[in-house]
Amino acid sequence: MLRHLFAAAFVAGSFFNFASAAPMAEPTESVLSGYNAQGEKVFLIRYQEDRLWRVEEIVQHADGWQDLISRKYYSYRSEAEKAQYQLQTHFSQVQTVNPLLQTESNEMVLQGGSIWPTTQAWNWDWEKKYAQWLTENMNTDFYQKYKIATDCADVAYSARWIFARINGLPAANRISGSGVLMTNQSMRPEWQNLPTAKNWYEDKRFRAALNYLLDMTYTHVLMRDSYPIAITPDNFMPGVHHLDLREVSGHTQLVHRVDLSDTAFVPYLIIQSTTPRKVRTLSESLSWGSEQAKKGQNGFLRILWPKVKNGTYALEKPENMPGYSLEQYAPDFITEKDRPNFLEVLLRLKPNLNFVTLVKSGYDDLKDMFKNRVGIVEEGYSHCPNRSCASDGQLYDDWSTPSRDKHITETIQQLEIFDYSPLPEKIRKDVQAAAALARDSVALSLDGDDYKLKTLIFAWKNKMFSSDPNDEPGMRWGMAPQYLSQKIQRDFAKVFAERKTKISAEADNSLRANLVLANSYCWNFSDAQCLQFKTQELTKSVSLNGQTRTLQEWLEYSLWLNSDPQQSPANQWGGLRATSKYQKIPGNTETFVVTKDGIGFMKTDKETFIGKMGVNGVENRALPAGFTWLTLARQSSVGWAYGAGSFLRQDFVAGTQTIYSVSGMADVTVVRAGSTHLMVESAGELWSLQVQGAQLVPVWHGAVSKGHMEGGDYYIAENAGGQWQIMDFTQPVPKIVAVAEDLSKAKIVKTTAKYIGVAADKKSIFYDRTTGAATDVTKLGLVSLWSDGLTKAVVWDLAANTSVIATLDAQFNIVSTQKLSQWTVTNGNYVIAMSMAAPPKIYQMKGEDFIEMPLRSDEEGYRDWSVPWVVTRLKTEGQYRLRMADGSKTLYEGGPLMLIGNQQTPEWVFSSKQGDSNLKLISLKNPKAGAYMTGEFFRMDGGMFVDNMNMGQVGADRGLILTYQGFNFWVEL
Repeated sequence: MLRHLFAAAFVAGSFFNFASAAPMAEPTESVLSGYNAQGEKVFLIRYQEDRLWRVEEIVQHADGWQDLISRKYYSYRSEAEKAQYQLQTHFSQVQTVNPLLQTESNEMVLQGGSIWPTTQAWNWDWEKKYAQWLTENMNTDFYQKYKIATDCADVAYSARWIFARINGLPAANRISGSGVLMTNQSMRPEWQNLPTAKNWYEDKRFRAALNYLLDMTYTHVLMRDSYPIAITPDNFMPGVHHLDLREVSGHTQLVHRVDLSDTAFVPYLIIQSTTPRKVRTLSESLSWGSEQAKKGQNGFLRILWPKVKNGTYALEKPENMPGYSLEQYAPDFITEKDRPNFLEVLLRLKPNLNFVTLVKSGYDDLKDMFKNRVGIVEEGYSHCPNRSCASDGQLYDDWSTPSRDKHITETIQQLEIFDYSPLPEKIRKDVQAAAALARDSVALSLDGDDYKLKTLIFAWKNKMFSSDPNDEPGMRWGMAPQYLSQKIQRDFAKVFAERKTKISAEADNSLRANLVLANSYCWNFSDAQCLQFKTQELTKSVSLNGQTRTLQEWLEYSLWLNSDPQQSPANQWGGLRATSKYQKIPGNTETFVVTKDGIGFMKTDKETFIGKMGVNGVENRALPAGFTWLTLARQSSVGWAYGAGSFLRQDFVAGTQTIYSVSGMADVTVVRAGSTHLMVESAGELWSLQVQGAQLVPVWHGAVSKGHMEGGDYYIAENAGGQWQIMDFTQPVPKIVAVAEDLSKAKIVKTTAKYIGVAADKKSIFYDRTTGAATDVTKLGLVSLWSDGLTKAVVWDLAANTSVIATLDAQFNIVSTQKLSQWTVTNGNYVIAMSMAAPPKIYQMKGEDFIEMPLRSDEEGYRDWSVPWVVTRLKTEGQYRLRMADGSKTLYEGGPLMLIGNQQTPEWVFSSKQGDSNLKLISLKNPKAGAYMTGEFFRMDGGMFVDNMNMGQVGADRGLILTYQGFNFWVEL
């Protein structure tokens, strides 16, 4: 399912400014030709697809057939341009090729013999049959089932060729570079001896030819083999594809379902693949493009028909094709101002489309599907007592429900499309409200328990149900605690039996999915069911593989199963679990920190724990009666507690505990804590407390309301008279600046010796620390970084649609500007300037200057950054460097690196060889703290973590929190 998320974020001192991207004027394809030393023609192709740039080197032999010599991927246009330029220096007579000229002639057609015979000719009836074939056969698992590797354009090409092969239709498409036509009568000599078969998927000759075609085509080539269509109900059928050649996208989507009936949830669905090319499950959604299509750049299209005359193949001209139209590019295509393009398309296909009604009726239908299943399940079990229905028998076929259950799953997926659609705000809110109301309603009752629709949806998405009529009814639904327990045990027994002959990551991950399911069960089911599951089922002893553990222990054990064939058998069966220090973290944990001294601080939604880290997590330090933990001063490992008018200070390093009696307070809330200093709120007053000898002394207090801490040292609140004030707590006794403005939502953006700068109520204001006088600098616009002396700032220039470094006079007027880029990220005193066309540039603010941080001579670009740290990509392929942005220190050189933790302020980096399961974790705070960790849970796959794996920094340099979907645990290094 496609999920589009749009956000502007302030994260840990970082400012993100993502401007709306204007259409890129520069082309996203470049084709050069030349000759190699052997006199063979060579094509050097640079194009953008699915947000990545590719550079390909292709050689064309005398017989017209081509071979791919190299293909490399780049993140930025400038890198790809450089690579293409470097390649052309190896060849002679290099010139630019205009691929559009290839559409004017089909002179060159690859020959060699028949891949399949042509017995039919394309016409509108065959186009309708192709649409029907897609409806009946094409789904997200089609290419996974038949082991066909795909990337963006491959889905549209391959579906067409497979259908043509099945039905004896001609197939013809241009291939990249030369633009020569490859047809079903094009046979390479090396395919001649490959066996053929009646079924296309068993025909090795056909599959070799198909693989060649997919390797020699891309989105731009598909555009030249396609024609734009009229957006009408009669013309818009499965088989239409949506192309986008713009630099911000570069993508192909194949329409495989169209249903314009009143009962359909969505008028059409697309499937799509992505890069790089590999066997994968496809994603399914609608096409959500908001901007109107532009001719030659994007739009809904259909593949041109091959014409065969006297054995000669050519592609039909677009204007001769049925349904040809340029209407989607016309200025008046969108009939209502500000209507997104995708909505115009939907309404042209289904003019009476009402999204709220659609969603309501969709969820009503889903309820009916569940209710109807109840009777089928009950009756099926009565026909199959004592597991008497053989899986290959008629009774099993009659009463099993795989098709029914799959239809429920597909209905859920289609309804959830609207949860993430970029519909206009008013429509989207109404749709989401209708969906939320429907999901919260009771759908059915089973064994005395009411189940809301959202609970049933959860069960289906997590595959808790069974389609087997031999299972008792409770097991068929799988939602009651005892049946979920049985399902988990059954899954473990099945995978463990398979593991004795074949170990696979896919099977191991299916067990980990049960861990996620168990961890989230209580969030989705009743309190009574939750209690039963936790106290009776998870604690139950289960014997598997010659060992006995509780069900909870087996679930956690699944994390340590390892499918790496290089690991020892012991480690493949979870041996690393015994040697790793780790603790479980409750799912309701709000805060979890481990200091450099090994002291843990964990706050859940109900309790707070502070103490040393032990085998079972935080070993909560016992407190005197009446005291409860407040917080932990992380830098000093000092814990603070409160009770009965007294504060308790526990120094975990020194091993001392001191109780201080302080009068005048009750029910305190901690605002800030240090080793010897506390800030607390109590009964509408803010208190600053300082340890002085054997006492905790209130050094300042005052009445406040609506207060909040900013930047660690500044407290913004109203005083007793209703006036807003900024309190500077860089010292225990604050310096107070009273202001006239409402600062209820203010953020501190810059502090200097003279000024405190805030962003409040859409204004930017600098307050004089001494007088409180306000200087409004809102006229500058969006400022993301100020120099120390306020003479320069990084400003968003609305007119130029870009960020600039502005030089300012004493009155904050802009004197001059230096252009940065369309997108900038600021972090501390650093600015990262980014664009779609070039690698990022990093600037450091030093005093009043912004200085560009240069790359080293052996580096070709940045891979990641957490300034002052950066990860650079070396010119040696596959090698990276972790160093300070200013070049003063290098920590690591080697295989792929990934920053871990908060997006802009991570404190850990892992490194690994490509595909290796050994990770070196490097602390950015303390580079000496590193460890090798081995195991499937930490496994890399092509330089990336397994799906849904996240690692977050915890504590200064002691360990990491690892999150596998809903399950958290802490690993000590």
